[in-house]
Formats: sequence, structure tokens, C-alpha cells
Amino acid sequence: MKFTREELEELKRFDAEVDKAPLTLQDYHQSAELDREVLHDRKDNAHRRIAAQQKAWYEANRERVAAQQKAYREANRERVAAQQKAYREANRERIAAQKKAYREANRERVAAQQKGGKTA
Repeated sequence: MKFTREELEELKRFDAEVDKAPLTLQDYHQSAELDREVLHDRKDNAHRRIAAQQKAWYEANRERVAAQQKAYREANRERVAAQQKAYREANRERIAAQKKAYREANRERVAAQQKGGKTA
């Protein structure tokens, strides 16, 4: 599908507008949910059936999976710590941006937590 010159210019203007406005954490989560919905809608029936089975299995075995993950983390404490440290170092700017977006979106909650109060 080819775009006309006017359509390409409109796309460039839209992209520039989108890039100018930063995503909040809520926007990011909404975008991820929309992506999942679109991908799910594109799947054929066999893929939908498999996805439903996997989701049902996970929900039925959530506690077992959590116990296995906890046991792994405890048995491999140093390895997990090293992986987490490497991830934080590699994604320092992205993590800082996410924290900043959260603090801005939840000013009252953050202020209450800093004062030692409880939040809802």
C-alpha cells in the first residue's frame, strides 16, 4: 500500500506530535492492553483456543508457579541479584522515566507514603 505525499506529511506531523507528548504509566498500560487485544483478535481459532487453555492452566496453577519461582529465586539468590542489577543498569533511564511518570500521576499517594500514612 503506497501513501500519497499528503498522507505521508500527515503521518510525519502525527508522529512528531506523538513523540512530543511523553507517555504516562497509565498510557503505557492502556497501550499494552490494546496491543494484546489487537494481537488476540488477529489469532485464528486454534491460537485462541491454545491461548485460552494456557490462561486457564496458569490461573489453576498460579500458586504452584509462584512457589516454584520463589524456590528458584531462593536457590539462585546471587544469580537473580546479578541479573536484576544488570537489568537496572541497562535500563536506568527508562526506569527513572517510569518512576517519574508514576510520581507525577500519583502525587497525593506518594506524599502520603513519604509522611508515613496509609494509602487506599
